[in-house]
Amino acid sequence: MSTQKQLLDKLRANCTLFREFNDQDMVNLFRLVKPQIFKKNQVIFHKGDPADSLYIVIAGAVEIFMPRDPDTVIITLADGQIFGEMGMLYGQTRNASVRAAEDTQVFNISEKIFDGNMSLGLLAKIYKNLARIVSQRANDIIRNQRNQLSSM
Repeated sequence: MSTQKQLLDKLRANCTLFREFNDQDMVNLFRLVKPQIFKKNQVIFHKGDPADSLYIVIAGAVEIFMPRDPDTVIITLADGQIFGEMGMLYGQTRNASVRAAEDTQVFNISEKIFDGNMSLGLLAKIYKNLARIVSQRANDIIRNQRNQLSSM
């Protein structure tokens, strides 16, 4: 149990999605979601795949890249960061590919879990925090574009 408690504390500290979760929320989530391990360079999903889940990096790092140029990494995400949520929220296919940058452990929270197995309270916390994350990313993009335009 101490290992689960350590993981719980690490996720709450590193992942915005879980910051408001109490111990019982995390235990309930752990009942539904199991960690997955990907070896270095193993592809987690490909561009064009169905976007039916979101992922949270527990330990390690992932690289987001476009298949036409796999040597060019768009962004690297590490502990506590989320990926794959946009396609799932908008019902789209994946718009990029993701691979493990090193041996990496992730949570994969699928639509099936959202659609029927999760309590309404837990679901509400996740969607509320996802909305915050998506909003913050949109603000970051806008700020970066403004900075680029003002430096021209």
